[in-house]
Amino acid sequence: MIQSIKDKRLRRELPRLNHETKWTEGENVVLVPEFNLAVHVTDLYPFRCPVVEIDGLPEKEYVAKFEETTGATLPILNTYASSWCPVFGVRELVKDYIMLKDHMDRIIQRTDPPLFSNSPTSTSTIGS
Repeated sequence: MIQSIKDKRLRRELPRLNHETKWTEGENVVLVPEFNLAVHVTDLYPFRCPVVEIDGLPEKEYVAKFEETTGATLPILNTYASSWCPVFGVRELVKDYIMLKDHMDRIIQRTDPPLFSNSPTSTSTIGS
């Protein structure tokens, strides 16, 4: 059986990630349950940038909802989309998300009263 470049790359890349991932060879979605993150890759990966979903929403919609809820402006999560090259991988997208989430958490903690009553760092209500 001939392995696709995508599968070969993900099999090598995902164990290096410092977060649990769920992926089955041949699938086009890598899940990072810790962050409720889904990274959609195509058969052209790593030559094409994956699409990221947060809480089931495309990243741009998720960021727009957060901005609408808080009035804050956030950086675009997938900064790699415009400059994507095969050197980048799922790891960079997850690191990008972690930085975005930290930024969102700081915004939530600064609001008075807190925007989300269930937890000062919970953003899961954004996708609801």
